[in-house]
Amino acid sequence: FQQVRVTFRADHDYVDRPLLRADGSELLTSQLLEELRAHPHIWLSGKPGTGKTELVRMLMRTYFAEPSLRAAWKRYGFIPIFVPLRRVPGKTVADLAMEALRQSEMPFDDQKYFKRFFQSADFLVVLDGFNEVALDEVAVFSAPPSVKLLVTSQTKPQQTHDKFAILELPHVTSDVAKRLLIAFLGKEKGENASEQVAKALWDEVE
Repeated sequence: FQQVRVTFRADHDYVDRPLLRADGSELLTSQLLEELRAHPHIWLSGKPGTGKTELVRMLMRTYFAEPSLRAAWKRYGFIPIFVPLRRVPGKTVADLAMEALRQSEMPFDDQKYFKRFFQSADFLVVLDGFNEVALDEVAVFSAPPSVKLLVTSQTKPQQTHDKFAILELPHVTSDVAKRLLIAFLGKEKGENASEQVAKALWDEVE
């Protein structure tokens, strides 16, 4: 728990943004952990550069801000396993989770035991960058029902699936870009810099 907490540290604040549900309603990115309690399978889509991976890292920081794994599990009801798909090979969700844990120095030598354990416990598997690998959607859709899933992708699922709630991260607007600059540079430097940037340039930001 402590090791993963260090992995997701950040040197800047996170800029909260709205996520769009399929019905047009919104929720804030900071509310996504709570949303996963109501909708255990979420597919998050967004164009390149909209902040999908940064959002996932913020969720992991929020979870690991709890004092212990027991306290975090008690609050959220699951244990997250972050799987950056570009770096973690596997054909099924269980394979990917086991390999991600192995890369985090938590290996399970007995594959059969892990799969039984995986199906019976409350895990959230975060599959980041689905569109960047040749993983079949069927492998994701056929994950054990007890396992919560958060999939990030530049694209929406090719077929509709009742199992998943679809959320979309919209384009970065000029207002969001200014807030990001302030978050990265700090309040004073960021505000000074954003005032000096020509309005026409902010309007071109996407």
